[in-house]
Amino acid sequence: MTATTKEPRPWRRLAAAAAIAVAAIAVGACGSSSSKSSGSASGSTSGQSSSQPSSSTAASAAVPSYIAYTGGKAGAANPALPPVEIGFVNDQGGSTVIAGTNPTTGAQTAVDWVNKYAGGIEGHPLKLVTCFVKNAEAEGQTCAQQFLANPKVDVIAYGAMALGATTIDATVAGKKPIIEGVAINPPDLKTANDYTLFAAVPFIDYPWATFAKNYLHAKTAAILYPNQTGQLEVEQAVVQAMHAAGITTKLVGFDPNSTDVTGALEAAGAPTADFVQSNVATPAECLAFANSTMKLGIDPGKVLGLFQCQVPSIKSQYPGGDYPKWSYTVANNGVQYENNAAGNTYRQVFAAMGQSSIAGDPWSLVEFSTMLTLAKWMNTIGYAKLSPTTIAAQAKSFRGPLLFGPPEVVCGKYPSAPGVCADGDAFFKYEGNGNFKLIAPWVETPVALQKSLGARQITP
Repeated sequence: MTATTKEPRPWRRLAAAAAIAVAAIAVGACGSSSSKSSGSASGSTSGQSSSQPSSSTAASAAVPSYIAYTGGKAGAANPALPPVEIGFVNDQGGSTVIAGTNPTTGAQTAVDWVNKYAGGIEGHPLKLVTCFVKNAEAEGQTCAQQFLANPKVDVIAYGAMALGATTIDATVAGKKPIIEGVAINPPDLKTANDYTLFAAVPFIDYPWATFAKNYLHAKTAAILYPNQTGQLEVEQAVVQAMHAAGITTKLVGFDPNSTDVTGALEAAGAPTADFVQSNVATPAECLAFANSTMKLGIDPGKVLGLFQCQVPSIKSQYPGGDYPKWSYTVANNGVQYENNAAGNTYRQVFAAMGQSSIAGDPWSLVEFSTMLTLAKWMNTIGYAKLSPTTIAAQAKSFRGPLLFGPPEVVCGKYPSAPGVCADGDAFFKYEGNGNFKLIAPWVETPVALQKSLGARQITP
């Protein structure tokens, strides 16, 4: 595969958008065995987002609930002990733009926090061994060979990986487990020994139909998409879910370079539809969609957007100088947007680690959770017994709760995608001035679609 341009290929750009974020979103407003942790994932309740905490909250960074989740012990790891290495790969540093450096920074923040406050892995510090795919699919082979050749690396973790992932999957060939927070590379879903903890495209898109039916009581839907190669296939997955939910749906493409999508909205029947959605990903597309919905007088309460439309650089360009008051979806529990104990705890940890600026980015949250989950598994196994086999066994048997994720994790729920362990999203209503209200804490694929896809466990 040849190198990409600075704008990702359309299917990659949309896949990343549907997953959680294409770029950093600054919303201001894995010896002897140790026992398994009994800690649970942070809860989430309705509320509004708060501003980032100051560094004075650093003392609260040794959060008991997070330490309990990892199964560690309060205190610092011993730097004199051999480290426990995790191979980490992300698309960054070149012409490939998926989510920038935030996945890596989020993962490193988690590793640093575990080493400083949760005792590492039985006292051994965690270490992130990074390798980046910058410009071409073939670069993945270098990363895969690096991790395979390093006997200290028992597990590989992905950040935002589209380019290079297929090559890594094929080269690693199941020899070491690959753990992903969110998968945006379709072949990952069927890769042996690859586990996606939160969700993967298109399973991230399916819950939108459940939301439309159960929370907006929609019977009709208008779906728009940027008319580029690869975009239609993703939107067809949304339509598939809508039909499974009993919602009559009309799908219309629009010119991604257009500043006015009024015609496309009208063609899709958006003015009278009960639910309106467009998988817009770029600032220009977000603005065009917002301006056109306002022009047609479409109720923002029936519009579903993605958090990448809340980019500070374009906030003032929206009608009224604020982000649209749509519903928004994210493939985690959205704790970063809430003003409650769970949300404050999360932001305080990032503040204590000097990373407040990325606390609101979904990729940062997902990678933070993934690293703490790996630490949890490693502490359960015990340092002396760590190996690719024992870590893979933990992944296979893990049923949650997942920090910032679903209350229950079911890897292999779908026969066609054995690596997918979750298929849910959280939904928020933007109320203006940086405030969000949680309206649907964890919504999954329509039951009828779960059944048609042969789900081994049906979840409402």
